[in-house]
Amino acid sequence: MKDCVAALDYGTSGVKAAVFGLDGQTLGIASRELPIHLGPNGAALQPIDAVFTAGASALAEAVDRAAVQPEQVRALGITQQRSTFVPVGGDGQPLMDSYILWMDLRGVPYVEQALREGRVCEERFYTIGGLSMRKYVNPWCKILWLRAERPDVYAAASRFESMQTVLLRQLGAVDPPLDRSTASPFGLMDLDRAVWSEELCDCFDLSPRQFSPLASGGTVVGRLAPGPAQRMRLNPGTPLVLGGGDQSCAAIGAGAVHPREVFIGLGTGACVMVGLDRPLRDPRHTVSCIFHAIPGKWEIEGHTQASGVVFKWFRDQFGQAEIAAAGHCDPYDLLTSLATTIPPGADGLLFLPMLNGSTHPEIHPEARGAIVGLGLQHGRGHVVRALIEGVSLEIRWILERIAEIVGGVDRIRLAGGASRSTLWNQINANICNLPVHRAATADAAVLGAAIQAGIGVGLFRDVQTACDAMARVSETYEPEPAVAAHYDEVFGRFMAVYRALLSPGAA
Repeated sequence: MKDCVAALDYGTSGVKAAVFGLDGQTLGIASRELPIHLGPNGAALQPIDAVFTAGASALAEAVDRAAVQPEQVRALGITQQRSTFVPVGGDGQPLMDSYILWMDLRGVPYVEQALREGRVCEERFYTIGGLSMRKYVNPWCKILWLRAERPDVYAAASRFESMQTVLLRQLGAVDPPLDRSTASPFGLMDLDRAVWSEELCDCFDLSPRQFSPLASGGTVVGRLAPGPAQRMRLNPGTPLVLGGGDQSCAAIGAGAVHPREVFIGLGTGACVMVGLDRPLRDPRHTVSCIFHAIPGKWEIEGHTQASGVVFKWFRDQFGQAEIAAAGHCDPYDLLTSLATTIPPGADGLLFLPMLNGSTHPEIHPEARGAIVGLGLQHGRGHVVRALIEGVSLEIRWILERIAEIVGGVDRIRLAGGASRSTLWNQINANICNLPVHRAATADAAVLGAAIQAGIGVGLFRDVQTACDAMARVSETYEPEPAVAAHYDEVFGRFMAVYRALLSPGAA
């Protein structure tokens, strides 16, 4: 019987579970949706039991589909959304029924308060931890909210733990550590020393002891307990391995582990990331530098606030005909087909995709989307083409800043749901003017966690060896020089319109 590895990717909107052969072949994959509960003042919560149950159910289905015996599954890797956490008591049990999601905004006033009180200057905060204080997704400010608004919970908390740690304990690990790529977005780590920062914790009257001990991705941290094993169709005692934060694992799963290689994860939002051998900081203190899931590595990354979700918004609001035809064809494919006959630049139509603001490479949460240049000659295909181009133009903006910081990039590794579109992949190659290598597995994060699992139990020597075996490329898209040159002009207009709309008084 051939060995294989399993992995779970706990995302914001759903869980993916998969079983992979050691050649990277997907033997079985399944997913489950997850609920998100939104409340007053920007509250965003996810029930802890629902997350665990969805993962167990999805993995059981993936194992069934893979038609493998439990003893063939050598390890289980875990990856998850970053900056999602919950307070736990001294017994390791959560003190709330739900995780506080990364998208929860209740900590925003406490960022402003910390700045007013001069607890730490923004430059020093960024220099130590590699994150802007104004990245409101990071848990440190929500911990301050808990202390002020839920003092009973704060006082009872022994630690503030990531979703990763809670899940591993539910699966059978005893006091599991937290991997650095998941710890780093808490906003309280020291980039140079790879430890919780005493200085930053002191600024907010916190202590490193309130957070989990640290470890590297690819570390075995426990064994699967009998109860979860039965639910997941695996053997009790299966090794549990730290995968890492979802974006780090997605880069690994896409094979983006070489110097000067960009990973772009094109999903709900878009992540643009380059791996580093040492920490590099943005002189403007905006683009994030954090720890990678690969031991001894860092990453520099920027994010759009809305990418694939923009296409979903357009489908839901204006794609009723395509939705009605969904029984015969994917509505996204039908919409994309409208754009294939439209020339690059959409006959002058521009779309700004900042429907949810902008945080990289500049922080402008007030920014909003726009369709500019609409004329009687434009049809639905023009709008779809402009929408796809607009998302890619925003990615280029982030990529240019990152390339400036790291000293240049050579190629792109692309994954995510939107990477299934041939048209979109070619547009990315032309707009970024770089070769685009599409990962064979669009769900790269779950593959990255599986790769980490294989490394953890000695099936591979290191990440490079594992990626060479498992992270395959399905197609390569080369930039077309004349089209790329045209998109240089389009990008210039895109940025000019963005600036004008952001500061209308200066237009």
